Parts: sequence; structure tokens; C-alpha cells
Amino acid sequence: MHYQELQRKCFIAVLNHSPPSPNVDMPYTPEERLAFVNNRSLNVVSAAAAGELRIATENSQDTADVVAGSALYFPSDVPGQFKSDIINSTLFAQLAADSKYDRWDDAVNWYNDYKAVLDMLGWDTHNFQMIEIGDVGHYGSMARVVSQLSASFLSGEQLGQLSSMINALKETRNEAAENTFNNQSRRLNAANFQIGVVRILDGNRTMAIQQYVELSSQEIDRVLFDAFGDAKVKLQGGNQTMLLNEQIYAQIREAVLAKLSNHPLNVLIRPIEL
Repeated sequence: MHYQELQRKCFIAVLNHSPPSPNVDMPYTPEERLAFVNNRSLNVVSAAAAGELRIATENSQDTADVVAGSALYFPSDVPGQFKSDIINSTLFAQLAADSKYDRWDDAVNWYNDYKAVLDMLGWDTHNFQMIEIGDVGHYGSMARVVSQLSASFLSGEQLGQLSSMINALKETRNEAAENTFNNQSRRLNAANFQIGVVRILDGNRTMAIQQYVELSSQEIDRVLFDAFGDAKVKLQGGNQTMLLNEQIYAQIREAVLAKLSNHPLNVLIRPIEL
């Protein structure tokens, strides 16, 4: 078996990537979830002014967005409200984790907190477990790492969607979106980012998400597109499929919106022109 094929199998074996059951009992009351949102500190991102939250409209075409250190793909059949819920809840979780743990120097605790926040917001998640990905230089760039390791995790259609998003993000027309992604996911020679593809599965709204933590011997500029070259790169990655319980999230949606409205969303959320 070729080494890269073995890595793909190990990558997919890290987690049971089937979406969680939508009938799993949730241990928190609506009051507890609301108090959590209202009281949770969010990382302060400097900008000239706070941005205005938008409700994503229904779209006849597929769309994609950079959400801080995440890049997310939305097929055209995803309702606009659900798209907004995903964007806002995952942004809230990133900013909350950023406020407690260093995204780059303490990635394990960062992901533990990121998961805990997502769970409180109504997501049903697995643990964000990681495996070491060896011989990284053989891939050439992070974009190729993501694309090749996705082959055993995503369906053919989802793999095509992910590839189209990554290819579009590299284009000049999406410079603002890529700059946001780079600025929020990397610091000097380290990066911590997520790549997600949303879909409707058996009536449930799910997101197949991958997470990566990179440490390079050279400074990182373009997280996905820098050539590894002679750099020594230590890389960890993992994946899972998460499900958002919309009934639970609806109970705290307005509180999340209110909390995020004080942050510069115009520099944290950027559309990717596919």
C-alpha cells in the first residue's frame, strides 16, 4: 500500500465520521444555554468598526465563505437561515476559544474549548482528535494535503465542492477572503484552521469538517498555498461530521447575534466567489 494511501486511511479512521444521531439527548436546559452565551467572553478583534450581521438569503447557486479561520462551502439547497446559523455559531465558537486559549501554542485546549462551545450552541460533535501527518513535504502545499486526505472522508460530490472552494480562494478575485483566512488562522510560522462542507443528509443539516494544526520552520504567508519547499513542517489533522440541532440553536440565536454584533464582522466573514 502506498504511504499516502495509508495516511488517507489513517486520517479517516481517526473518527467515526458518520453524522451523530439527531435524537441524542442534550444535557443542557434552554436557560443554561442562554446564560452561557450571554456570559461567555469573546476574543476582541481590532477593526475600525463593528460589522453588521447579515442573514444569508436563499441562493440558486452554491456559495462559500471565509469565517475567521474557517472556509465553509454551502450547496444551493442549504436554506439561508441555516447558512447564517452555521456561520454565526462557528464564528462564536472560534472567538470564544480564542479568548481562553492560544490558538497556535495551545491548540489541544483550544479545540477542546471550541468543541465545548459548539456543543452548548446545539451542535452534536465528536472529539476533535488529531493524528500526525508525516512526510508533509511530499504533498507540496497545504492545499494538496487537504485535497488528498479528503478523498477518503468526503463523497465524490463533496470532494468536488471542496476543491472548487480551494481553487477559487487562490484566485485574485478572492484576495480579501484569503487575507481574512490567513490573518485569522496563522501567526508567524504556525497555523490552525478548519475546512468544512455543508450538506443536507436524510433531512438533517450536517457539516463535514476538517481541522489542521501546522508548525513550520519557515514563516507562513499563504496558509493553503505556500509551497513547503525545504521547510520542515509538523502537521496534525483530523475530521468529523457534525450535526446542528436547529430547535436548540433557535432558542439562543438572538443572543448569539447580539453578542457577535459588537465584533468587526466585516473583517471576520468574507464571501468566496466561486
